[in-house]
Amino acid sequence: MDVVLAHPKGFELEDVVLEASKANADKYGGQFTVINDMKKAFEGADIVYPKAWSPKNFFPPHSGSPDKAGATAYQDQFKDWICTQELMDLTNKGKYMHCGPADRGQEVTDDVIDNKHYSLYFEEAENRLHVQKAVMALVMGDRARRSRK
Repeated sequence: MDVVLAHPKGFELEDVVLEASKANADKYGGQFTVINDMKKAFEGADIVYPKAWSPKNFFPPHSGSPDKAGATAYQDQFKDWICTQELMDLTNKGKYMHCGPADRGQEVTDDVIDNKHYSLYFEEAENRLHVQKAVMALVMGDRARRSRK
């Protein structure tokens, strides 16, 4: 598949992650591109998966100690990096996904996350729920068997 990672400058991922992503794309015939233009990343996309993260240069090992205030101040410059209807209109009838919980008004607008035609947010959450229930059943089942012996 072709993957476009878009983020503001200063929000680079760890080099090892970027190198692994590029290697996987090369190995399996896809593409992995990094850009600093959110609008361009949405153009023609089939799936969008917007996710917020903190700029690495404010946290160890890239800095001496965590600078949460500095990270917050830096992040505040990019409040326009939010998934909106206008950006979704640039996609190839794309689907919106997010691992949850999504920060409404910060990562995504309500009209996108609640859109029944292209938002897969709640389906994805439901799938996670079933996996979490299965893990709980395995853990609890093991305890129940041990307590009966």
